[in-house]
Amino acid sequence: RTQAKMTKIFLVMLAVFLCAGVAHCARKKKFCHHKESNRRIPYGKLVYLEKPCEAVYCKNGQLRITKCGENRTGIGCWNRYSGEFPQCCRWFWLC
Repeated sequence: RTQAKMTKIFLVMLAVFLCAGVAHCARKKKFCHHKESNRRIPYGKLVYLEKPCEAVYCKNGQLRITKCGENRTGIGCWNRYSGEFPQCCRWFWLC
């Protein structure tokens, strides 16, 4: 009888710990890490970067990245405008 009671207590405690673990893991993350710029992006925030030239949005620990349409790096005399995204997506010709 004592063993059955201990088993029930153990199972109840196990269920409580499992529920607490699931609830803890289901919480939203507060930051995303952008590897290229080595920056922490706050949850729900849209950040415009220059290097690399992209817009970064953090949602529930996942990064959503928008990059420029075309890349002319290394093509002749094309140079990128300075500034944050989307300004840095523009190119000018200078030799």
